[in-house]
Order: sequence, then C-alpha cells, then structure tokens
Amino acid sequence: MKGRTGAAVINVASISGRSAQLAMSGQYGAAKAALIFDTERCALEFVPHRIRVNTVSPGSILVEGNGWDRCRLANPAHFEDYVRHGFPMDRLGTAQEVADVIVFLASSGPTGSMAATIGRRIRTRQSDNASASCSG
Repeated sequence: MKGRTGAAVINVASISGRSAQLAMSGQYGAAKAALIFDTERCALEFVPHRIRVNTVSPGSILVEGNGWDRCRLANPAHFEDYVRHGFPMDRLGTAQEVADVIVFLASSGPTGSMAATIGRRIRTRQSDNASASCSG
C-alpha cells in the first residue's frame, strides 16, 4: 500500500470495544478494544506512508438471520418494547448504514478516527432488565 494515493485500511470493531455492553461478553469487548487500539496505533505509524487507518464500531445492527432478528421473530412484542425503550431512534442500525460509513472512509475520510455509534443502545433500567432475554 506504500506509495499509493488514497490507500486506506478500515477495521470493523464494535461499540463493545469502548464500553461494556452485555454481561458475559468480556472476551468480545476486550478483542474489540484491542482492535481499536491497534487501529489508532497504525494510523499514527502509517502517516508517513499516506495510508489512512480507521475503525468502524457499530452498535446493534439488525440483519436478517442475526441474533437481533431471531429475537425479533421469536418475541415481536418484547423486541419492539426493548428497542423503543433502549434505542434513541426507536430502531436498530442497518447493514447499509455501516456500509455507507465504510465507503465514506475508504473514499476520502480522515485517519485514526473511530466512526461509531450506528445502532447504539442507551441504558435505562427497563432496557437493561430486558437485555437478559433479548441480546443480539
């Protein structure tokens, strides 16, 4: 990639790499935190080579067949309530939104940043209690 104009590396991590999201997911969060750290380190290291390095850290994303979709299909009323009380936009993020951020970063974005919080959950007592039975 050295010497090429517009070279970019984009890593996909998770908001779990910045703050704890669910119980029993420590290893996942630690791995994502390491990826975010390594991205920031590489971004600084690769500046002389004009290689941009970024991390995209999505939150909860609804994709056909994933854990959130299975929860939605298994218990629609619970899922709707969980989302309504736990997500500021009353919905989860989409794969297309994540893809749009990645395309932006690949084409002309900054370096060393973390483009995050598509599908971020807010914490409320009600949404935390509900997360035990509906986590993607």
